[in-house]
Amino acid sequence: MPEIHNPFFFWRGYRFEAVVGKQSKYHHSFGAVGGFKVLGQPPGKRGLHQILTLDLRDPALAALGAVLQGISRLPIFYGFYYESGTVEYVLTKDGVISISELDKTTYDIHWPYDDYPASFPVQPITLTSPVPCDLATFAREVWQGIKPRFSDHFIAIIPPSDAYGVNLWHPENNCDFIHVKSFFDPISRQTVVYNECD
Repeated sequence: MPEIHNPFFFWRGYRFEAVVGKQSKYHHSFGAVGGFKVLGQPPGKRGLHQILTLDLRDPALAALGAVLQGISRLPIFYGFYYESGTVEYVLTKDGVISISELDKTTYDIHWPYDDYPASFPVQPITLTSPVPCDLATFAREVWQGIKPRFSDHFIAIIPPSDAYGVNLWHPENNCDFIHVKSFFDPISRQTVVYNECD
């Protein structure tokens, strides 16, 4: 039986999801679609994985897009090859991110497992309509909850899912016991990403 878990989001009192594999007229996607310059990547090592790319023209993201003048897409990157599990980067301008924190000493090409893909297969995404939700309710869906300091951030939670066409954490299954958590501050344009398990 497939384990299907959609990425889900929170911002300013609303919750919505990404339905993976469903095409919309907006250019949302799971996986590597390129189109971003990544500054500050450690030389001689494989780069960050492009997990999600969100098209800010979508009405579901209209309020966020209004804050991010001059930005057309919001990317979510993560360093799966780094066991430390935390990456910070700034969206410096449209199509460019600059890594500000990444523990290079924890790089391991065999992490999370042998023959881990250098990029993920591209899957289209459709966003569901935002529904009212308070942060406490949203946090109950997230492994180890949400830290209060991220309450005013755009929050994206990426659980493992068979819908992606790739196993994020284990070579043989996609049990939902680890969440990648992304917190984007639209004012500073800084993203903090890490993972936590159940």
